[in-house]
Amino acid sequence: MGLNINLECFLKHPFHFYLDKHIRHEIIKKIKDKPKLDKRTLNEFLAGNTKHGLRFVNYATLIKLLKASNLKPKDIEPYVSYIKRGWSNSKLKINLPINASPELALLIAKTMGDGSILSDFRFHYTNNNYGLIKEVINYVNKAVGKTKPYIEFRKEKNNCYEIKFPSVVGYILAIAGAPKSYKILNEFDIPLWIKKGDKTIKSMFIRGIFDDEASINHNGRSRRIIFAMGKLKKYKNSLKKFLDSIRMLLREFDVNSSPVSIQEFYKNRVMLRFAIYRKINFDNFIKGIKLSHLEKRNKLNKITKSYKDIHKQKILFLA
Repeated sequence: MGLNINLECFLKHPFHFYLDKHIRHEIIKKIKDKPKLDKRTLNEFLAGNTKHGLRFVNYATLIKLLKASNLKPKDIEPYVSYIKRGWSNSKLKINLPINASPELALLIAKTMGDGSILSDFRFHYTNNNYGLIKEVINYVNKAVGKTKPYIEFRKEKNNCYEIKFPSVVGYILAIAGAPKSYKILNEFDIPLWIKKGDKTIKSMFIRGIFDDEASINHNGRSRRIIFAMGKLKKYKNSLKKFLDSIRMLLREFDVNSSPVSIQEFYKNRVMLRFAIYRKINFDNFIKGIKLSHLEKRNKLNKITKSYKDIHKQKILFLA
């Protein structure tokens, strides 16, 4: 199953658009009945700017211009330079259409991990690992479009970095299958385009969610990767389905895991978990997933090196 986020997805309230000079002239040239359209709007659209800056047109005006010029959204799609939601100054430099990509898969994972899409569609992500913050910014630029996020260091929140992207970014992620609002309040599963995608897409999704939600444990002879998430109790079955979907993706990389079990109940919430054991699974995880979280990656590498080579031990004993 593919993914295609095109211009038609945005031709609705409250989106605004800025088009390249070439297509603005082409649209005006093709309009036969210009008197029916506002002269000032046409002039500003053609010029591409006003005294206040770039001249964006709202969805209703763009639909009128397309109809008057006998053009379809797909005809002008490659020439849409910027999109913004509402009259905000936060614009997104976009390349339409947006298709499935490994970077987009990681961003979807982040909305299910330490990020979320807020009620106004802004994409919000929090983490105390600045490497993961930079990765999210870089992947938004690659997969969605170039924009300037708001970033703040929150000392009072466990020394976390907090970034917020314009609402058009969150809207695109929602179309791609990201849950809206906080994860504990939602039922969701891995989008089909990721489940049916190639291994690079699947690997990037797993990396994104494990960087945020997994922990690496090595206590004595106990070695394991634990993946745990919580939700409201009423969404327990939905959470189990989501964790089983992750386990299914892991099996495609020859990484086996324990069945999903209840870690704890607290107040009106439930925490579910599964774990990964054994060196062969750790080795396959390292080979196929490649965590971005440096501390977790180093811990996992250390665990695999902690296993003794039985054959080497035998040779040393016999010598």
